[in-house]
Amino acid sequence: MTDRGNTEQFFKVLMPLCESTNRQRAVLEWDITRTYYDDANNHCICGQSIKECNHIKNRLNGNIIPSPYTEDRMIGCVCVEKFMPNLSTEMKLKRTNQDREKKWRNFKKNAPEKLCYLCRGFNNRRTNLVVGQICVSCEKKTKNKVFYYKERGNGLKYTSLYKMWFGKYNINFNNPYLVFEGELIKATKFFQSQ
Repeated sequence: MTDRGNTEQFFKVLMPLCESTNRQRAVLEWDITRTYYDDANNHCICGQSIKECNHIKNRLNGNIIPSPYTEDRMIGCVCVEKFMPNLSTEMKLKRTNQDREKKWRNFKKNAPEKLCYLCRGFNNRRTNLVVGQICVSCEKKTKNKVFYYKERGNGLKYTSLYKMWFGKYNINFNNPYLVFEGELIKATKFFQSQ
């Protein structure tokens, strides 16, 4: 950990906003509500100048930082790591999820043809995946599964029970269906729910 962050000043401002009088319990009362970077002249409640600003809220009494009581000072990332390790973990997880979501949105926007046809995932996709192909994970799940199609095609047989054509998975047919718990459901819904 870094030596930045005045411990006494930090808890002098934080403790009156907490329910607990114990420092270790008091830091557990808070949740991060917002995190952002700002080049303006922002300060942490410990007195340090900060660029990464964190807004936090006490889940027990509803107090927030920044507030008029804290003179609109926020919590810096150094103090979060140093004094509030539970929030530090939560912050890193949020950041990871945001990065993953951003990567996913960019991927869907820029290369939708490379998504798996069934699960719409890309993590385990084949490198040569094209429209209609499925990823390795879905391919394993399709073993011994029969797919039903609304359209007739080569190698497909007709079932009068479901009034559909059926056979093993074939990428030349759109909208395959599966029998799940006695009912026909779209294969894409089935694989996305698994």
